[in-house]
Amino acid sequence: MSESFSPAELLDAEWPSHLLGEILDNLLEGDLTAKEEALAQRRLAKGAREDEDGENARTVLSACLRFAGKKLHGGDGGPAHHHKTASAQASNWCACALAVTRDAPPTASISSAAYDTFRGAFMRHENLGDVMLATTTRAAEKDGGSRRVSAFVALAAASSRTVRDAVDALAGCVSAMPIDDVDAFVDGLDERAAIDLLECAIAREDQTLATKTLPCLFRSKRECAAAAMRLASRGLTHDDGASFTRWSETLAIISESCAGWSLGEDDEAAVLDLVRKLPSLAKGKPPRATSRVVRALTRVVHVSSSSSCREALNATARACLDESGTTAACGLSIASELLRMEKDVSVAVGAFDSGFEHGDEFVTCVAHDLASEVVANATKKTEITRWKRGVLSRAASIANEAVEKLANAEDGDASAFAKRLPAVARLHLAETRTTADAAVAFTRDVLQLIDGLVKGTRDGLKQNRTCCSALRSVVEIMLDESVRFPSSAEKCLETVSKSNEEKTTPSDLKSYRAFLLDAHRAMQSVASASADFKLNDASTATACRVTLSGAAKLLDLKAEELASEHRAHVFETAASCVRESTSPSNFHAEEDNASENVVTCATHAMTAWRDWRSSRVASAQTPTALQLLSACVSIATAAGDVNSAHSLASRVTNEQERVAAAQAVAKRAQPAMASNSFTAAGRAGRHFPACGVAAMFSLALHDLVSTSGLGGVNVDIARGMLRVTRTLMRASGSEHSRDAAFVVDSSMSLLRDAMFYDHVMKAPSLATDATEIIVDHYQRVDTASDRVSSLADILFDASPHLGKGKLLDACTVLVSTIERDLIALAKTYSLASHLDVISDASVALQKTLDAALKFTKAKSDAADAKKGMPGFLVLAVKTARLCLDAVYAQPQDSDELAEVISAGARLQKSIELLMRHSVLPSHVMEILRPWRAELFFESARMTERLSLDKHGRPTESVKGLDSFVDKGKGGAYLEEVMHTRDELAARMSWADEWVVGGGAAVEQGGVKSATAHADGAVNGTKNAKKRRRRKRDRNPYVEALKEAEGKRGGTSREYDDLEDFIVCKPGKNYRRLLGL
Repeated sequence: MSESFSPAELLDAEWPSHLLGEILDNLLEGDLTAKEEALAQRRLAKGAREDEDGENARTVLSACLRFAGKKLHGGDGGPAHHHKTASAQASNWCACALAVTRDAPPTASISSAAYDTFRGAFMRHENLGDVMLATTTRAAEKDGGSRRVSAFVALAAASSRTVRDAVDALAGCVSAMPIDDVDAFVDGLDERAAIDLLECAIAREDQTLATKTLPCLFRSKRECAAAAMRLASRGLTHDDGASFTRWSETLAIISESCAGWSLGEDDEAAVLDLVRKLPSLAKGKPPRATSRVVRALTRVVHVSSSSSCREALNATARACLDESGTTAACGLSIASELLRMEKDVSVAVGAFDSGFEHGDEFVTCVAHDLASEVVANATKKTEITRWKRGVLSRAASIANEAVEKLANAEDGDASAFAKRLPAVARLHLAETRTTADAAVAFTRDVLQLIDGLVKGTRDGLKQNRTCCSALRSVVEIMLDESVRFPSSAEKCLETVSKSNEEKTTPSDLKSYRAFLLDAHRAMQSVASASADFKLNDASTATACRVTLSGAAKLLDLKAEELASEHRAHVFETAASCVRESTSPSNFHAEEDNASENVVTCATHAMTAWRDWRSSRVASAQTPTALQLLSACVSIATAAGDVNSAHSLASRVTNEQERVAAAQAVAKRAQPAMASNSFTAAGRAGRHFPACGVAAMFSLALHDLVSTSGLGGVNVDIARGMLRVTRTLMRASGSEHSRDAAFVVDSSMSLLRDAMFYDHVMKAPSLATDATEIIVDHYQRVDTASDRVSSLADILFDASPHLGKGKLLDACTVLVSTIERDLIALAKTYSLASHLDVISDASVALQKTLDAALKFTKAKSDAADAKKGMPGFLVLAVKTARLCLDAVYAQPQDSDELAEVISAGARLQKSIELLMRHSVLPSHVMEILRPWRAELFFESARMTERLSLDKHGRPTESVKGLDSFVDKGKGGAYLEEVMHTRDELAARMSWADEWVVGGGAAVEQGGVKSATAHADGAVNGTKNAKKRRRRKRDRNPYVEALKEAEGKRGGTSREYDDLEDFIVCKPGKNYRRLLGL
């Protein structure tokens, strides 16, 4: 293209493919108007859609990104024009680049060429990556189908190392994508991009990214599996303990995706190093994480067919069993996995035999527990079958002997046998699955022991904590077996009933389960009554013996099979079981169909809650059902996968109730909202099920506290709903969707409103829980500065209740969070630059300190608040100090200096009153002495700077002060500030308390003369004009309303009524709010 054309001519002409690059270069060199840019963007987006083979995709994409970079930094490389305009224009070009990438053919959209183009542009143009990520986030909110491209762009930004939050954005996109989209996204990556994704997934602290991307990577990119194995090996062997669990999860994912994988030389060396270090790694690490590492490593070794690794693994198993505790349990986990895979059977059998005879009681219990897992697996190997028979025979002998010893617990030698009883009982009862009469004597004797314990005829057994704990675990095992294998249990019961001539044992399954549940509940009551009683000794190795499948089947029992009085206890037991399945101390392998069993439990819990919601008849099973639901949601959100939580929520609720709840919450929080906001709330409930369910519980809680009160079991119900809401909020999707964020914010408004109901404040833990949920939400979605303002607003509302001795714990949570955020802002930025934050925090803290002082001076029966108030005051003063230091650090020419003087003056006066009444601990008062003196002098200096002359004008030229007075923000308000500072400065007798150096005496003299001048100026103004001071408590909103309405306003009496009714936030500009 030798001839030059104007941009308008180029935009009107046809663009041949072979000249496209030159045409776009000419457009880049020209100066396009806004209309011409929009036309160019439309033509490029349309061309990308019509480009079937994608041959021009890279050229078009590169041009869009170059246009965006040019708009950000100016065409000639100089400084950019106005920042907001530049960002908006760059964002338009980024949106065009996104459209080009999304609409290009699959081979060109997520490709190595596109990846290099994005990555190179981000490295060449500063801040382009941030603008591009913001654009893709907005597009993903409107169109979920854009998330694959959004993830691709975020990965390119992360690999360019130019965008700070790129990995977080990548994790957010991936967590919201269905697994099929993740597969498609990973399949389109080239080797370099795949390795970048692997590094991002493994380097991230939580498992949000790794859980969904690593299995896809390892299936399609073998080189990534090898690289991940090396990284995991180094991470586990050099880890200091903080991220051991994360590396164990990574290794587990590798082992599940390594079928047909052969180790390279470097990979084999890494695996060998990890295998040999297992005994030392196991020490001091969580048993569950250690067990996952051991089992995953065993699978990797045997799938890879490396003989040297196999030999090293077998040697490690034997070496571990020479140790004790979790190290020995490591060797048993290797043996368990070997028997499950039917590999190296002789080595595994030898390891188990060593475990059975081990001198450590804990190791012996673990050996029997893991043996019960192996026995449950079917096998055709003669060697394993013969070993199983021997294990079952051994377990029967130990179990019967232990029960006999427990029957004579008064002899004092039953404890040693009781510790082994739960583990061998599972093995012994497992034999009844094939031989009905195998455990008849054991079952009969245990039932008689339990009967005596419950009826109080076995006091010696009841006093023995170890024996009682062991029997409780046996009851859980028998209950589990009765629902998982009902036919075997029924046959065993029939035989027991025939052999029991006195007929004291239950003869059918329904009465048998009822008997066991009554006994289990009674044992829990015994444990609750004794402060030092532990339900399970450490040697029993696990907290709850009911399996997930057993808990699900218990809940599946119909009303005729399970009495209503037992269902509440079943919910409680199922909740313990679900929590135990992911407990760090649980060394068992994950159960088959665990996720389906969790869904079954959650469904039953949700049904019980719905029954209460519809009938409003409180029952004992509702709180325990909510405990179970919270545990199920916690499992779904544990890995950070948003889709898991949404999947669970969608399966236990229906779309209609989620949409209705989301819209009701939004309507209640914002009654005057527009119709499009109402529609957006419905979209959030539909597309983000966890958000909809959170809205359901927030709405139900608000209804409960506003209508029914919190008498009786309702307190536990409210606490349970708060617990479920907190768990759901973490997976609500508010970080990925504006619609979801709108509904979650509305839910937070309802929780905030619920905090201030009298019956909630009478149960302080509820208000504290609600506060922690709100704080947790703001910590996820807000910046530190926005969070301080939001929490300060809540603290301001809570301060009147604090003056009555209520909400102390909730206020402590708020103030401690504000303090942390102010410290973080001071470290990252200059805190003095956040004037709105300082003002909001100062006003809230001033009201809080005044309320706390009022409470300490008043007579009150709130003993807990009296006891905790001094500690709270220390925290509040520390936080107030951060605010005041920032106020006095304002530069002389600050435009908004006058905006914060009011809040700072009031806060300083509150602190001085607090210290004058000596309500702080004496040692704290002594520490604060120097700061109190410094504060005094700073106050006097500012009084001099802000003093007024006889005409009511500032005596010094302080930037911003003239407009502050002219716009009506001054007047009586500024006069009040002046009097506050003047009053503090005039009390020179206080200075005698401080130890001041030689130079300070001169400073004091200067301060005194300055304050005298200020005092004369203010008093002179007042006396000269002979005017009456305005009442200090005039309502600023009503004053602004009078000005806005003018002569059309109401009468003086009507305005006085409004002043009594409306509560205003000090320092807030209501004139600006009303458009004045």
